[in-house]
Amino acid sequence: MASQNSNSTFDSIRSISVRESRVMETLDEKWLRTPITVTAEPVEQRSFADINHQYDGGRHWMKGRRYLNPTPHAVGKVAPLPPSELMRHRDILGRITQRPRDLLRYISPTYGKPSHILVQATATASLAPQGEWRQVPVRGTAPTILRLSVWALGDGQLSAANFEEVVWTIGKTILIIPLQLFVLSWPFGSSRQMQAFYPEFPSRSWDYPKYARNPLDANPNAVSKTSWNGAVYDIAGDQQRLLRPRLMMINNDGTWELREGTSQPYIVISYTTKHFKPNATGYALVARMAEEMAYEAGVDAYWLDFKCRVSEQPQLTDDVHRICDVFRGARQVCIILPDLSIDSKQEWGSRMWTLTEVLLSASHKVKFCTSEETEEMSKLELAAGVWTDGEPTRLLAEHYTGLLTLSRLELISLGLKALSSRKSEKEWTPGDIAYALMALLRYRPRMNPEDSLFQALARLSLANDSDRIVERMVCMLPDPMKTHHTAFVLEDILGANLWDIEPLCQVAGVGNGNEVILDGCRGISIRWKDIPQIAFGGRVTWKKWGASTSLRSGPAWFLVGIYLTVSGNVAGGVIVLLIGLALILVAPWAVVALYGGKVWSQSPWLIGIEGTLPLSTLERLTFGNAINRLSYAPSSNLLSRRHPTERIGLGPAFIENPGAPDSHPPILPPGHRIFTLLDTGSMTVTVFSAVRPPSVALVCGKEGGMVRVVLGSYERGGDFLRRESVVRMESVMVDRAVRCGWVKVCW
Repeated sequence: MASQNSNSTFDSIRSISVRESRVMETLDEKWLRTPITVTAEPVEQRSFADINHQYDGGRHWMKGRRYLNPTPHAVGKVAPLPPSELMRHRDILGRITQRPRDLLRYISPTYGKPSHILVQATATASLAPQGEWRQVPVRGTAPTILRLSVWALGDGQLSAANFEEVVWTIGKTILIIPLQLFVLSWPFGSSRQMQAFYPEFPSRSWDYPKYARNPLDANPNAVSKTSWNGAVYDIAGDQQRLLRPRLMMINNDGTWELREGTSQPYIVISYTTKHFKPNATGYALVARMAEEMAYEAGVDAYWLDFKCRVSEQPQLTDDVHRICDVFRGARQVCIILPDLSIDSKQEWGSRMWTLTEVLLSASHKVKFCTSEETEEMSKLELAAGVWTDGEPTRLLAEHYTGLLTLSRLELISLGLKALSSRKSEKEWTPGDIAYALMALLRYRPRMNPEDSLFQALARLSLANDSDRIVERMVCMLPDPMKTHHTAFVLEDILGANLWDIEPLCQVAGVGNGNEVILDGCRGISIRWKDIPQIAFGGRVTWKKWGASTSLRSGPAWFLVGIYLTVSGNVAGGVIVLLIGLALILVAPWAVVALYGGKVWSQSPWLIGIEGTLPLSTLERLTFGNAINRLSYAPSSNLLSRRHPTERIGLGPAFIENPGAPDSHPPILPPGHRIFTLLDTGSMTVTVFSAVRPPSVALVCGKEGGMVRVVLGSYERGGDFLRRESVVRMESVMVDRAVRCGWVKVCW
């Protein structure tokens, strides 16, 4: 049942030549176009559909369920709504459907096509403004005969000392006697067969990635150049390291001339345009001080950016992104400032590109220079007084001075943190942080100015031996209270570091938006429309054998007694009749003992509910009675509560004890709602918050004895899964979930 997992990997992304291949038909240029593709492809005629009836706020029927539509006001829209474009979807069987982007949809595990999702909601959740999906009441499907028996007996806590309760129980038992007479033919118990696996996620991505891990998976029409702001850029392949600067300022008998770089020693000049204006006067002052620093260092050459860079593309971009090689080869880095005050130093140190300039210098010390004085500082002294972001730059300085060895994961993580806290005098492209980080790594893909920051970072990660950093970051959950720039996740609110997570999937490529294409993860469809009948099994005991015997023989004894009485054997008939009546009266106890006991094995399901329910209520809806089969997950997310002495989950106070002093509901991020996720595979319940109800759970990694599960909702507009949340779940679910092929997940 599991799909095959493609594990072929290249060390770097390389372009492939244009070749003849079948090109997938495209409908929506926004999501399916490839920015680096320049060949024109036929586009289908765009079609639109009216969607106002989906937002009429009325109740309708679908497949035997009465659901409620949202209103435009509830979802922040203004009626009447404009027509929505029909979006194209190719399912896992190759069938193509076109439906508008209206209410939330999911990929049906039964039919494999996008369908409107029905979300069961509690009474409390129904009072809040409805989300952009169809809503139905919570409904359990426990066997009717078991629910009747539990109604008559309660949950087995009958006290003989309470006479009124005993009488009431007997009365209810007598009331359901007619149903007990049909117990032999009544279809109670689970009508489903035991299933070994969770419902699979029957979908895959058919789109070419913008950047593929393996060139055989790349778009055959991708080209090696692109146009940006009037200039043409080479975007294919890697940038080779500079063995020496392309150009240098060289002293020729007292005259400084621009010449091709040689192997002679040189210094490199660093400055910021905040201190020296980018005009003729500012440039002349910087150049004069650079010459003085070269004389003082005893060299006849220096490198200065505005003098030694070419001005034409694509050489200009190559020079900018290989400045790191120039700094690596310099004898000394000289930093020109207007004065040596700490403010001037920190202003220079707050610039993004200056961090890598100093870290990569061959010398452990840099020289601050003014027109009147100089001062040398080590990299560690810079981390202590000039760089203000604390630990990240300190650890990087220790690494590049040989005092500490960082792993690749630590180097990339710390580098991103340090660069993200810095300013750039001018944003040349959205991916500037990635290109600054590229200076610290081995492989350097050529810049694509059209890339977003996420795409640039993901491409850089794929090109380098980065210990599957993208796969690890997919499993991390950023703080939803903070602004999320759709770039890499550096901090996980669930308490893990990058190196703590072991990926269980592989990134096959980077999408045309902020998406990655995952291969080999395990996908589970979440059921939202109702709580299905859970097929389960128990242990055979003498108690259950006796209950089964009495349950099925009671009506037979009763009928035999009637026959004997009518036949003239009144004494024998009465005795048999009384035995049958007694067995019928105890039938509710027999039903509960036989079908309402502990569960030893059960079909695995992930069941979603909008809102929350007390654990006992949820268990009654699922199994018919409540005997503590279910428990809360102890450490799935920040809403989980744990027992102080045992690793046992406790229910949140706002759910289980709403009147308690500490029962305040949690403060949710903007736009989030509370949802409940029931996992019958591990018999645990997880409460989490998200913007939309996720219809898919992807098992993508593991850490700390738990698996990381990415919860995603299906986005019709882009044919991808939008990541809603990440939770930690029991590792036993891995072997009961089916592997997926290519799945596109939006960051």
